[in-house]
Amino acid sequence: MATQLTKQEILRQRADILSRKVQDTAPVAATEELVCFSMAGERYGVVSRLVGEITPLRNRVALPGTPSFVWGITNLRRRIVSLVNLHALFGIPGEPSEEGTVVLLSNGVMEFGLVADTIDGVAAITLAGLQRSLPGLIGPGAHFLLGLTPDRRIVIDAEKLLTDPTLVVRDER
Repeated sequence: MATQLTKQEILRQRADILSRKVQDTAPVAATEELVCFSMAGERYGVVSRLVGEITPLRNRVALPGTPSFVWGITNLRRRIVSLVNLHALFGIPGEPSEEGTVVLLSNGVMEFGLVADTIDGVAAITLAGLQRSLPGLIGPGAHFLLGLTPDRRIVIDAEKLLTDPTLVVRDER
């Protein structure tokens, strides 16, 4: 009798295991689509879900007395948009190109433009595949970088750029 109970118990346990909903235990790699661009001979990317539009730079107006990361403003269809100087933010020599392209970042609360030399297109990346440590990028804005793709593209953390309070310029006169 004891062996029958053991068999029944084993069969019941097996039935319980087999009746459970199967869960995929393999982690799904998070992928993002990047808008890819070049600037100062380097290749960069930002997640496309935070890119509002891409447009040629026209009629930049410099703003005296602003921090070096503010390259000026431009008029995008009757909206005044600030332009962030990634050269100053990341400690890259030189200035953005007046013939560049504006990559407008927006998260619904904040928006500003990054000035790229050229737009390279879009690419899908796996966030888990990024090299997180960037030994050559230790400048003041290194904390705004997510990592490096296997093809050596620097991924900018656009969400962090858009939410960082140190990038908000207020004149409290």
